[in-house]
Amino acid sequence: MASWQPTLQHVPLEAFSLQEATTLQFVYTRFPVVDDLVHSIRHVGLLHPLLLRQQGGGGYQVLCGYRRLLACQQLGYSPLPALCYPPEAITLEKGLWMSLQEDIGHRSYTPLEKGVVLQKFHHLLGYSLEKLATTVAPLLKIPPTLPAVERYLAFPTLDLCLQQALHHGTLSPEQAALLLPLSEQERICFWTRVIEPCAPNLNETREIIGSLLDLKATLRSSMPDILERPELREVLTDNRLPPRKRCQHLRQRLHRLRYPLLSTQERLFRETVQALSLPPRIEISSPPHFEGNSLTVRLFPRTDQELQALLSALQAPERQEGLHTLFAILQGETLPAGTARE
Repeated sequence: MASWQPTLQHVPLEAFSLQEATTLQFVYTRFPVVDDLVHSIRHVGLLHPLLLRQQGGGGYQVLCGYRRLLACQQLGYSPLPALCYPPEAITLEKGLWMSLQEDIGHRSYTPLEKGVVLQKFHHLLGYSLEKLATTVAPLLKIPPTLPAVERYLAFPTLDLCLQQALHHGTLSPEQAALLLPLSEQERICFWTRVIEPCAPNLNETREIIGSLLDLKATLRSSMPDILERPELREVLTDNRLPPRKRCQHLRQRLHRLRYPLLSTQERLFRETVQALSLPPRIEISSPPHFEGNSLTVRLFPRTDQELQALLSALQAPERQEGLHTLFAILQGETLPAGTARE
């Protein structure tokens, strides 16, 4: 048993082959940032030894301290103090658990790194989705459900730019999940052409993806080609617009493309209401999505005399033709010839 205890060694930097997958078999870190550690080690040295597993054929596997190792590499700091386990002391499963438990006590994992953890237990140890949900997911603060586990498992398969965005927090896990069903080309296109310049929130992301997929089927075109349409490209390339305004304009133009008849009705209705020149305390609105033929009229009187004045204004002869036009728009009677109701 004594031979299975770690021994303190001083390991030279050249003993590590970080390009070899086996060296980092127990490492979950992605896109490491080590500036803080470089500064600390430069001034006070390496205070805590690495935790390593010796490999049978020579070399070492990192169990704990990967970022410290990278910082030492940058500084040329060698040799490194390390607690080294013999290979027979640490099985693959024990090593993965040891690395996870050591790591999780000192830092928070990003959504991408949580996916990497699940992936290693799934692919290297053969843990089922059910076992991942009951044993590993709770440690990572992932909901212990199969859909949640499947979603996080897929994050490390995303394109590199999306992995980086997910890791650095510019892409939320919920948004990343919406991108998973798309093709690789569509995901990268949506990231570079929509999310980066427009900064949509989760609901807006869901709406825009739905609109693009619907237009893809209707127009028999690709998502990149749809976003290259002049009316959309004009918005997406207008650097004068702040992201939120650009997102609003994009959604409006996608809506017009997706529902041309409905958009025409909305425009005609809006213009007709404007032409009525109603007092500010009268509002007229259409039914949601123009489903139905009833107007909603709202009055905001402050006195009974003002109520009578508002009613009189609404019944004024010069406004009757405009009111008639509003009902005609609801019934589709003023639409251009040859258009069918959606």
